[in-house]
Amino acid sequence: MFLKKILCLEDNYIYILYNIYNKCIIIDPGVSSPVIKFINKNKLQPIAILLTHKHIDHIQGTYQLKNAFPNINIFGSSEIKNLFNIIPVNLNQKLNIDSFTFRVIFTPGHTKSHICYFINPYLFCGDVIFYGGCGNFLKKNTISMYHSITKLLTLPDQTILCPGHEYSYQNLFFAHKMFPFEKIIKKKWYKLKNNIQNYSLNTLEEEKKINIFLRSNSITLQKSVKKNFCYAWEFLWFLREEKNKFNIKNLWS
Repeated sequence: MFLKKILCLEDNYIYILYNIYNKCIIIDPGVSSPVIKFINKNKLQPIAILLTHKHIDHIQGTYQLKNAFPNINIFGSSEIKNLFNIIPVNLNQKLNIDSFTFRVIFTPGHTKSHICYFINPYLFCGDVIFYGGCGNFLKKNTISMYHSITKLLTLPDQTILCPGHEYSYQNLFFAHKMFPFEKIIKKKWYKLKNNIQNYSLNTLEEEKKINIFLRSNSITLQKSVKKNFCYAWEFLWFLREEKNKFNIKNLWS
């Protein structure tokens, strides 16, 4: 398999997964024009669109893609069923599309019915996990978000994360300011600061070391902020609140 990552709408990612037979699957098309351009240039045959959740910056290119490729199938969860003529996915089950086999993972929190798609080694995680961060969520959805993140952490360490946004610099800057004693975060942030255009896809193993939102059960991190947390999900909510204050621009990202 081959993977094309397209940056659009300032910080959104669209992914095109294709095989040696030139069949391709598009994940979260926030726009359509660069997708169509890449498909035509490489003479690909689009067979499906996978949507992780209902937010417009992840789906608005779907309308034009459906017009350009009328036979393309659209897959998503129940929260998108009123927007497109989708084929609903079976949560936490396998999704077979031609020669592609995805594991559908139910990951509510950012939205009520957010889903991720795993096809070894790629995890298309939408707005659950970003490089160095996680998606936003309401306080009432904190436990759901915590369980969704925890579920994704059970995937193989060599899983390659394919998030819906590029927030790596600001996420690592925030983490470095919050926990300056974390040397690996500081090192990664400085490296990224000097080479922002060439940031590569992270493995889950790498992300576990630098992403504080994946470490909400860390007693060391909890103690360093001098607050008492009875549960790890409470610390997750604290981190997300602090991140929102740190960068208002992406409050709902």
